This record gives sequence, C-alpha cells and structure tokens, in this order.
Amino acid sequence: MILDTDGGHDAGAVDRREEHLGDYLYTEEKDINLNISLLLGIELKKYKGVKVVYTRTTDRFITLTERADFANRNKADIFVSIHNNAASPSAKGFQVYYCTGSKNGKKLALAILKSAKAAGIKIWDRPIPRRFAVLTRTIMPAVLVECGFITNIEEEKLLNDKDYQLKLAQAISLGIVNYIGINEPYIIHDPVKPKSVPKPVKGSVLKWGDKGNEIKTLQNLLNNLGFNCGTADGIFGRHTFCALVLFQSLRKLSPTGITDAPTSAALSTKGKYSAIKKGDKGQGVKVVQELLTRHYRRCAADGDFGRITEIQVKRFQRDNGLIIDGLVGINTVGKLLKY
Repeated sequence: MILDTDGGHDAGAVDRREEHLGDYLYTEEKDINLNISLLLGIELKKYKGVKVVYTRTTDRFITLTERADFANRNKADIFVSIHNNAASPSAKGFQVYYCTGSKNGKKLALAILKSAKAAGIKIWDRPIPRRFAVLTRTIMPAVLVECGFITNIEEEKLLNDKDYQLKLAQAISLGIVNYIGINEPYIIHDPVKPKSVPKPVKGSVLKWGDKGNEIKTLQNLLNNLGFNCGTADGIFGRHTFCALVLFQSLRKLSPTGITDAPTSAALSTKGKYSAIKKGDKGQGVKVVQELLTRHYRRCAADGDFGRITEIQVKRFQRDNGLIIDGLVGINTVGKLLKY
C-alpha cells in the first residue's frame, strides 16, 4: 500500500490568519498532511499482512507524476493520497475523491467515508469522481482524501489538534482494512524481555568533568533509554550533559545536569515522559536550542521557548519525518541527540 502525502517544499493550501475574524492560526497544508499520513501508516501497520510505503516522510517535494510512477513501480495494491482543502471560509467537510469510472476506487472511497462518518467526522456523503493526475496515472485502486478545509476556522483548529489528527488516521485506516477485507485483530507481539542494564550507584553525584566507571554506567543507562550521549567512554562531557538535562526535563525533574537522588531513582525506574513546549523556560529549553543551532542558525539559545524556537522545532520535525507538533518529546529528543 502506498501512502502519498501532498506538500513538501510546496506548502500546498495555506490559511492566512485573519485575526479580525477570530483566526489566530497560520496553517500550511503540508504539515497537517504529513502528520496524518505518518499516523495513518502507524495505524495500518498494526494489521496483519499490511505493508506501508510512503512517497515522503520528510519536507520533500515530489511531482504528481513521480508519485504515481513510484506507486506503479512498487506494485502497490492501493494508493491513498492525503490532502487538506482550501476554499471559502464557509466550506467544510471530509471528502474522498476517486478516479472517474473506477469501480474499485469508488468502493474504497465509500468504505473510507463510511468509517469516517461512524467516527463522528463531518463528511461529504458521496465520493467524488475526478480525473486528478495521481488517480489517473496509478494502475491500482486509488483515492485522494481531503481531510478538511484549513480555510474554515473551526476545521482549521481541529486539523491542528493532535487527537483529531489521530482520529482521522484511525478512521481512514479502518475504512481501508474494511475495503481489503482484513478481519484479523491488531498484531499482538510477544512481550520482549527488557535488556539488563547497569544500575546507578546510589548516592553518587555525577557532574560535568567527572570520569570513571560510574560515568560509563550513566552513559549506558541514558543510551538505553533513548537519550543518546554517544560512546560510553567514562567521560562526563557536553554530550552526556545534554542527554542528562533532557532526560531530567522530560521526567519533570530539575534539569541540573547532575545526578542527584531523584535523577538516580528515575534512571532506574519506568516513568512517563512529558515534553518541552512553547512557554517553557530554563536549562532544558537552552539545551534544545543549542542542539537546534547545529541545524538552523536563527535559534538563539536563551532558554526561553518562544515562537521562533517553536518554528525551528517544527521545521526540525518536518525535516526528520517526525510528527509536526512543536513539542520536544522523546522522539524529537532522540533525533536531536544524534551526533
């Protein structure tokens, strides 16, 4: 199955904010499309026998002809192109297009619409026949899904909401598997035994400049938890400091960069990770900004997560195939810490 995401360096449909109408958002279609497409792929991969191939997972532009050729070359069974629409402020609703004259394309479109309606999504009741390039040039059943109108204030707010994006992805996914006829439940993997990792020495306060086996233990722990600090060389340097500060920040500990008692306990126990976000201040934000400056010069490391930092985080997420939400969670941290 091919998942096509409209956009890339072409922003696609754009909603210009109209504050006098109560619209304070600035939305580019390509960002919403990519988020929904990545979430849709995750949902589809949960079903047995479903293989997903993306036309893009980063901020990369691909022509319509290249997308269709890519699908044909990969001998896909289904082609689904994710879009969002733009029109007058009153236009709204979830739409599905299929190639004029394609019976299977129409069946697939109807299955997706039915699933979306059942999920409580406002839809256009009938699939729409069109001769769009990605529908006419592909040789398999193909649909183009318009998830909503970013020029409608209400729908724009929904389309920027992570929970609603997931709701859309789940509805489209269910429609696709119903069309295919997959009745298998979600794949349930056998539980994987966690790797045995060394435990930090209780009471040890480790800081920048320290050396020795205890530092190696700390570095191995951070690496195993997804906070990459490079090779466990036993030297507490900048990489270890950055990884530790981000671990502390996501576990809602004081981001001191020192292994105090709460940090040592958190390193050896399971816990939920939060995210660094707009409005936050402090050392954790500063480390994020410093890591971003390796990619984008405009991000000043002042420890204040403002609008510019949020823009750069979203840009980084887009460039690295991550969900574009502006939140620095565990997945974004994992990419930022790759040296």
